[in-house]
Amino acid sequence: MSNVEGLDALNATLKKLSKQVGEYSMSALIAGGKLVESDAKKSIQEKSPGHNVIRYRNGGGSYEHLAANEGNAPNTDTGRLVSSINTEPAKDAVFVGSSLGYAKHLEFSHQWLMPALDKNIENIINLQVGAVNKTIARNAHV
Repeated sequence: MSNVEGLDALNATLKKLSKQVGEYSMSALIAGGKLVESDAKKSIQEKSPGHNVIRYRNGGGSYEHLAANEGNAPNTDTGRLVSSINTEPAKDAVFVGSSLGYAKHLEFSHQWLMPALDKNIENIINLQVGAVNKTIARNAHV
Protein backbone atom coordinates (compact mmCIF):
# COMPACT_ATOMS: atom_id res chain seq x y z
CA MET A 1 0.00 0.00 0.00
CA SER A 2 1.41 3.38 -0.98
CA ASN A 3 0.71 6.78 0.54
CA VAL A 4 -0.15 9.82 -1.56
CA GLU A 5 1.86 12.78 -0.40
CA GLY A 6 0.12 16.13 -0.10
CA LEU A 7 -3.39 14.69 0.02
CA ASP A 8 -4.23 16.53 3.24
CA ALA A 9 -3.00 19.82 1.77
CA LEU A 10 -5.01 19.21 -1.42
CA ASN A 11 -8.17 18.49 0.56
CA ALA A 12 -7.67 21.64 2.65
CA THR A 13 -7.18 23.72 -0.51
CA LEU A 14 -10.28 22.24 -2.16
CA LYS A 15 -12.33 22.96 0.95
CA LYS A 16 -11.09 26.56 0.97
CA LEU A 17 -11.87 26.98 -2.75
CA SER A 18 -15.32 25.49 -2.29
CA LYS A 19 -16.09 27.94 0.52
CA GLN A 20 -14.81 30.91 -1.49
CA VAL A 21 -16.69 30.05 -4.66
CA GLY A 22 -19.82 29.57 -2.55
CA GLU A 23 -19.43 33.04 -1.03
CA TYR A 24 -18.80 34.67 -4.41
CA SER A 25 -21.63 32.67 -5.95
CA MET A 26 -24.11 33.84 -3.32
CA SER A 27 -23.06 37.45 -3.89
CA ALA A 28 -23.58 36.91 -7.61
CA LEU A 29 -27.00 35.33 -6.99
CA ILE A 30 -28.06 38.31 -4.87
CA ALA A 31 -26.86 40.71 -7.58
CA GLY A 32 -28.81 38.71 -10.16
CA GLY A 33 -31.88 38.75 -7.94
CA LYS A 34 -31.63 42.53 -7.63
CA LEU A 35 -31.58 42.78 -11.46
CA VAL A 36 -34.76 40.70 -11.66
CA GLU A 37 -36.35 42.70 -8.83
CA SER A 38 -35.54 46.00 -10.55
CA ASP A 39 -36.94 44.92 -13.92
CA ALA A 40 -40.08 43.46 -12.33
CA LYS A 41 -40.72 46.78 -10.56
CA LYS A 42 -40.10 48.75 -13.76
CA SER A 43 -42.53 46.58 -15.72
CA ILE A 44 -45.30 47.29 -13.20
CA GLN A 45 -44.61 51.03 -13.16
CA GLU A 46 -44.73 51.29 -16.97
CA LYS A 47 -48.22 51.45 -18.45
CA SER A 48 -49.38 48.21 -20.04
CA PRO A 49 -52.36 48.16 -22.40
CA GLY A 50 -55.61 47.45 -20.66
CA HIS A 51 -59.07 48.67 -19.77
CA ASN A 52 -60.43 51.15 -17.26
CA VAL A 53 -62.03 49.84 -14.09
CA ILE A 54 -63.57 51.61 -11.13
CA ARG A 55 -61.80 51.06 -7.80
CA TYR A 56 -63.13 52.01 -4.39
CA ARG A 57 -61.16 53.47 -1.52
CA ASN A 58 -61.49 52.12 2.03
CA GLY A 59 -62.55 55.53 3.33
CA GLY A 60 -65.10 55.98 0.57
CA GLY A 61 -64.95 57.42 -2.89
CA SER A 62 -63.93 55.84 -6.15
CA TYR A 63 -61.36 56.32 -8.88
CA GLU A 64 -60.53 54.95 -12.31
CA HIS A 65 -57.62 52.55 -12.77
CA LEU A 66 -56.16 51.20 -16.01
CA ALA A 67 -56.14 47.44 -15.37
CA ALA A 68 -53.62 45.67 -17.60
CA ASN A 69 -54.78 43.00 -20.00
CA GLU A 70 -53.81 39.43 -19.13
CA GLY A 71 -50.34 38.53 -20.34
CA ASN A 72 -49.03 42.06 -19.65
CA ALA A 73 -47.40 43.28 -16.48
CA PRO A 74 -50.00 44.70 -14.09
CA ASN A 75 -50.26 48.48 -13.94
CA THR A 76 -49.42 50.01 -10.60
CA ASP A 77 -52.36 51.26 -8.61
CA THR A 78 -51.58 51.83 -4.94
CA GLY A 79 -47.86 51.03 -5.18
CA ARG A 80 -48.15 48.19 -2.66
CA LEU A 81 -47.08 45.50 -5.13
CA VAL A 82 -43.99 47.38 -6.29
CA SER A 83 -42.92 48.22 -2.75
CA SER A 84 -43.41 44.61 -1.65
CA ILE A 85 -41.12 43.05 -4.28
CA ASN A 86 -37.78 42.07 -2.80
CA THR A 87 -34.82 39.74 -3.11
CA GLU A 88 -34.40 37.25 -0.28
CA PRO A 89 -31.27 35.11 0.04
CA ALA A 90 -31.73 31.55 1.29
CA LYS A 91 -29.14 28.86 1.99
CA ASP A 92 -28.25 27.99 -1.62
CA ALA A 93 -30.68 30.17 -3.56
CA VAL A 94 -32.19 33.60 -3.90
CA PHE A 95 -35.92 34.24 -4.09
CA VAL A 96 -37.44 37.28 -5.78
CA GLY A 97 -41.09 37.98 -5.19
CA SER A 98 -43.76 39.49 -3.02
CA SER A 99 -45.48 38.31 0.14
CA LEU A 100 -48.75 40.02 -0.82
CA GLY A 101 -51.61 37.57 -1.15
CA TYR A 102 -52.66 38.79 -4.59
CA ALA A 103 -49.13 38.82 -6.05
CA LYS A 104 -49.29 35.15 -7.07
CA HIS A 105 -52.53 35.71 -8.98
CA LEU A 106 -51.02 38.71 -10.76
CA GLU A 107 -47.90 36.73 -11.71
CA PHE A 108 -49.89 33.90 -13.24
CA SER A 109 -52.38 36.13 -15.05
CA HIS A 110 -50.20 39.11 -15.92
CA GLN A 111 -46.60 37.91 -15.71
CA TRP A 112 -44.10 40.35 -14.32
CA LEU A 113 -41.52 38.14 -12.57
CA MET A 114 -40.82 35.52 -15.26
CA PRO A 115 -40.23 38.11 -18.00
CA ALA A 116 -37.83 39.92 -15.64
CA LEU A 117 -35.99 36.64 -15.01
CA ASP A 118 -35.92 35.79 -18.72
CA LYS A 119 -34.53 39.25 -19.51
CA ASN A 120 -31.69 38.78 -17.00
CA ILE A 121 -30.84 35.07 -17.30
CA GLU A 122 -27.72 35.75 -19.36
CA ASN A 123 -26.57 38.37 -16.85
CA ILE A 124 -27.15 35.93 -13.99
CA ILE A 125 -25.12 33.23 -15.75
CA ASN A 126 -22.32 35.74 -16.40
CA LEU A 127 -22.35 36.76 -12.73
CA GLN A 128 -21.95 33.09 -11.74
CA VAL A 129 -19.11 32.58 -14.22
CA GLY A 130 -17.51 35.71 -12.77
CA ALA A 131 -17.79 34.24 -9.26
CA VAL A 132 -15.92 31.11 -10.34
CA ASN A 133 -13.31 33.14 -12.25
CA LYS A 134 -12.80 35.41 -9.24
CA THR A 135 -12.17 32.39 -7.05
CA ILE A 136 -9.66 30.99 -9.55
CA ALA A 137 -7.88 34.33 -9.93
CA ARG A 138 -7.60 34.87 -6.17
CA ASN A 139 -6.14 31.41 -5.73
CA ALA A 140 -3.93 31.11 -8.83
CA HIS A 141 -0.86 30.76 -6.60
CA VAL A 142 -2.24 27.65 -4.89
